[in-house]
Amino acid sequence: MFNKTIFFTKLIFIFLISAVLTVLLYLNFWAILNHQPMPSVLLQIGSGFWLLGYFLIVSFSFLCLLKIIRVSHKTQTYFSLLMILIIFWLLIYRAGQTQNISLETTQAVACILNSNFLGEKFNSACFLGYPARAYLIQALPSIIFGRNLWTLNMGAVLIFFPGVIVFTYGLLIQKKLT
Repeated sequence: MFNKTIFFTKLIFIFLISAVLTVLLYLNFWAILNHQPMPSVLLQIGSGFWLLGYFLIVSFSFLCLLKIIRVSHKTQTYFSLLMILIIFWLLIYRAGQTQNISLETTQAVACILNSNFLGEKFNSACFLGYPARAYLIQALPSIIFGRNLWTLNMGAVLIFFPGVIVFTYGLLIQKKLT
């Protein structure tokens, strides 16, 4: 049944979020076109939205994992779930070993960690000229738990593992559709 109150509440919420994002986008373009440095508040808000976007990706991958578990239980085939667990175990086990150090990861995370506040280098060039916001998720474990080898490698796991889950779910859906 259609509920007008919930519909209009959601519509107003979407409108307000869109208005805030439009104002932030306008201020960002204004600062770039006038060669003005971005105010630190906007950089921190941008970093917050970037982290929120990653949270949405992780939420979606968690839903995909629940659907993988449900499909595996229904069909009594646990191969895809077993492969996800093996990949996760290998990623965690190998994260603390020194032969897994990536020079690219160390430079990208160092670019983020050498800033004074979270969004300071949001638009500035970092490793290979990419904006520093691309490496914010990768540096998150090092920001929270400190600088060590395990947190350095876990940053790459934060990016890789949700993709593995979504990819596996896509393969299951493709198998079910064909």
